[in-house]
Amino acid sequence: MKLEFLDVAEAEFIEAVTYYNEQSEGLGYEFAAEVRRTIGRIIQYPEAWSPFPTGRDGVVQLSFHMVSFTKSEKTLF
Repeated sequence: MKLEFLDVAEAEFIEAVTYYNEQSEGLGYEFAAEVRRTIGRIIQYPEAWSPFPTGRDGVVQLSFHMVSFTKSEKTLF
């Protein structure tokens, strides 16, 4: 299976990691780790995900979960 990140998706990912790290130290890295685990699931089980309507074969969508938490009386996402 070939894994491809569009440039816009990669830029958005980096922006999100930066944003979450600014909200709480290490939170962006937790987000990045969850994205990596999700990509691993896509690679391991490529037929398990819903096709994403892009007009290109093999493009799938998969949601992932991050638990929200409260730290220092500030709720993060």
